[in-house]
Amino acid sequence: QLYAKKVFTGTQTLDNVLLTITEKGLIESIVPSTPMPTDSSVQHVDILSPGLLDLQIYGAAGVLFASSPTTFSLAHIEKSLLKEGCTGFFLAVATNTQQITEDCLRAASDYWP
Repeated sequence: QLYAKKVFTGTQTLDNVLLTITEKGLIESIVPSTPMPTDSSVQHVDILSPGLLDLQIYGAAGVLFASSPTTFSLAHIEKSLLKEGCTGFFLAVATNTQQITEDCLRAASDYWP
């Protein structure tokens, strides 16, 4: 279970709720919970909201994918975006040489088979 002081659902804000999470990581139920549970098995967070989706990103955390088109770079970019709340992204490669574009496509294909 997870206790959240605030939950943003996408259309509304809920205060002080207890969420039941399935084994697959899906939210099964959300119920009001005042006062805050003291059970040590309940995790506590201040704010819970849907993940962000970046529709055009060239890199992250100091790594520009076209400058370093490797699976290591992709792992670094993905890990840093997840830490920032970005749960999905569309990687972009600016106009470049054919070789760089092919290297980027190869790395992406190897990283996401």
